[in-house]
Amino acid sequence: LGLCTALATAGPFAYAALRRQAEGKLLAEQRRYQRTLQFAARGMTRVRDVAKLSHLITRVVRRTVKVQHASLLLWDEGSQHYVLRASHGPKRLAPQSRHGLESPHPLIQWLKQHRRILTEEEASSLTASAVRQELMTLGAALVIPGVIEQRVVGFLVLGPKRSSAGYTPDDLHAFSTLAHEAAIAIENALSYEELVKANDQLKLATQRLSFQERLATAGQFATGMAHEI
Repeated sequence: LGLCTALATAGPFAYAALRRQAEGKLLAEQRRYQRTLQFAARGMTRVRDVAKLSHLITRVVRRTVKVQHASLLLWDEGSQHYVLRASHGPKRLAPQSRHGLESPHPLIQWLKQHRRILTEEEASSLTASAVRQELMTLGAALVIPGVIEQRVVGFLVLGPKRSSAGYTPDDLHAFSTLAHEAAIAIENALSYEELVKANDQLKLATQRLSFQERLATAGQFATGMAHEI
């Protein structure tokens, strides 16, 4: 009876101590990957290739947060769709299975209207069934838009954590910061690629013009020689 009384008295204190220790480890892990995400966000602006940047973003998020998959969809001017550019994780999305989302899609309209993270819990309460269906198709627990002014440059799709833990408000804040920096980096990379493409076209046009000028000069010389002959 004395032993049972002692154990019953010490039990709640031991449970509280173990709980504080577990919560401390969990918070330390969250702070660690939040710092990693913030550091990665600052380094993204140095990448000038959109494909490399897309894989960098999804790979860093997948490894740091340990999610089932991290996938990035970006706006494509050619097809006028949001298309899958990169996906990493055990349950990553297959590029051939995604035909892209049009701008009028209810999910895109929600992101444009609210310009914030859409959680799985919030999507379940929406009346638009197309939004819920698309989240199920994407295997998404979070959809994080990258917004510049009024444009949604793209959005990051995160699956559930592999530990089955939920996403905290601090997680959402870190992802919002990451999405903003990623949108700027992607916009800069797209502008840089367009600038390089325009520069190459200008060089090609200059080379063609110089070649035509040489042909014209040779033609004038040949005409002059024929006249002299």
